[in-house]
Amino acid sequence: MVSCGELLRRVYMYFWTHCGSDWLYIKGRSCCALSRVVGEWHATLGLLGIVMLKDVVARLAFATREVEGECLDLGWGGAQGAEFVRLQIIMEARRNMFRSFVRLVVSVCWLSCLCLSHSVTFAEDVVKPEKSFSVVLLPDTQNYSEKYPDTYIAQALWIRKQAKKDNIKFAIHLGDIVQTSTKQPEWENADRAMRLLDGVVPYSVAPGNHDMVVKSRDSSLYNQYYSPERFAGRKWYGGHMGDKNDNNYCFFEASGMKFMILNLEFAPRDETLEWAAGITQRYADHRVIVATHCYMRPKARDTGCATSYNVAGNSGEQMWQKFIRKQPNIFLVVSGHVLGVGLQTSINDAGGKVLEMLTDYQGLPNGGDGWLRCLRFVPSENKIHVRTYSPLLDKENMAEKETFSLDYQMTTAE
Repeated sequence: MVSCGELLRRVYMYFWTHCGSDWLYIKGRSCCALSRVVGEWHATLGLLGIVMLKDVVARLAFATREVEGECLDLGWGGAQGAEFVRLQIIMEARRNMFRSFVRLVVSVCWLSCLCLSHSVTFAEDVVKPEKSFSVVLLPDTQNYSEKYPDTYIAQALWIRKQAKKDNIKFAIHLGDIVQTSTKQPEWENADRAMRLLDGVVPYSVAPGNHDMVVKSRDSSLYNQYYSPERFAGRKWYGGHMGDKNDNNYCFFEASGMKFMILNLEFAPRDETLEWAAGITQRYADHRVIVATHCYMRPKARDTGCATSYNVAGNSGEQMWQKFIRKQPNIFLVVSGHVLGVGLQTSINDAGGKVLEMLTDYQGLPNGGDGWLRCLRFVPSENKIHVRTYSPLLDKENMAEKETFSLDYQMTTAE
């Protein structure tokens, strides 16, 4: 023979085992009316709006019918037993309603104090300067998209893995995402890798010459996979030029400083540079990084980005003269396109330093051996420490031109 208490326990266990994965938002006294069935603590949580049940009334009716057979062992008819169980549940619930309410008040007070302490802690964290933060450069992945997709995946996974440890604020793709702009499987390989960063590290893209049909500037597949809609709703995504994402801008903040990444098309046209100047001036309080596929060569700025392809547009040198040198908040220009690495520091019209950097490994074995660059900003030192690393080889390149430090003013001398 089964006791009434055992029946109640079985009803409770039925709810717990059958409804544990479903969420139902319940408010007010309807939850208290089931306080004994679902447990006093769950009832308290239910008043806060969270109870792990699904269709409570239907489940209770079903559970009651399920134990009717047990009631027969007590000598009751099925309906009589079911009514008994229902009444016992309600009576127990009423007796415990006040205690549940008291526990609710205590819980709310406790949670309020906890949230307040967390809010204060968070506010302190925001104000407290970060010791360092990083930006990762993804140069020319065209060979990976075409022949070595696992290498592209390895790069993205490494960025994910290091996101917290290195405090990675942003990843910038330098263009030539794919080898052939009209081959969709390559775009799918690239998309599979880049999506690993979604929700983990903000990232930007800009089309290189391999990402479009250059003569007509047809970037259809680029915009199919990296359209403005892909980035819509991302707080760090600022906007784009026209109805395409060939030219766009993004944001991040670190150590109390505001940064903007301005991504420009291959051999940007004059109208693109005019648009870029407007965006840069609109966000005059931001430190600006310009990313474009073709700008630097190993020894100097490129002079043939557009003329080499017989299209209207500007070379790296023309970009400097028409746009970059005139914008006092641009401090860094990064590019790929030309095999090798290069670095120079120029002075803009306002007397400020502009760092200009080439990074491209596509000609190395295995399509580039997975090399990427990590720029670690250390405000207390006013330094950017540049590190070249390959997740594929799991090694750093310690050559002088691959691992070095740059002066960059981030804090004011006291």
